[in-house]
Amino acid sequence: MLTPAQLDGIGRRVALFGGSPSRAALAALALDVPALLADVVVLRDRLALLRAEHADLLAHARAAVAAARDGEADPAGYVRDVLAKRGQLPPGDMRPPQLLAAVRGIPALAEVVAP
Repeated sequence: MLTPAQLDGIGRRVALFGGSPSRAALAALALDVPALLADVVVLRDRLALLRAEHADLLAHARAAVAAARDGEADPAGYVRDVLAKRGQLPPGDMRPPQLLAAVRGIPALAEVVAP
């Protein structure tokens, strides 16, 4: 993966081209294409994995809500098992509001979960 500094450098080179870059400038930029494409492939694969994990967690959350509606003895078990397999169970001393506040404190997620 390209570092942020490397991506910034590519961005600066592109910005220098202006309206009609020279052949030499385009040839220099073409050298960056393989690394950029490799990053796209890695990011695409990571996104596919995240989508699959999200779908799995959402299915288990929905099953927990349905189980609660149906009066099952341990509806949270559906979600708890998934979180345990991923090593993502909440610490025993954290209350729900604290867990929600922790997510809102992550800048990249704050926009997604903000009310």
